[in-house]
Amino acid sequence: MTAQLRLGVIAAVAVLALDQASKLWLLRVFDIGRRGAVQLTPFLDLVLAWNPGISFGWFQNDSATAQVILTVIKAAAVIILGDLDWRGRAP
Repeated sequence: MTAQLRLGVIAAVAVLALDQASKLWLLRVFDIGRRGAVQLTPFLDLVLAWNPGISFGWFQNDSATAQVILTVIKAAAVIILGDLDWRGRAP
């Protein structure tokens, strides 16, 4: 494993861990579901929203089949980007 790939994997795992930890904290400790919208600044509110689709709400669907298809698409994207990173041609 090259140093560049190792750094990429470490960065990806760190970002994933921080993302999931912040979401768990907001749900379990801060209890944002009970609090509702929280004003952080005059122009920025923190609001709980569930998005069963992908970025920007595309392909939203609550069916199990749609969720499996989206999971497969996401996994394929991760594999392709990982392969590109492995080969040193990441975008």
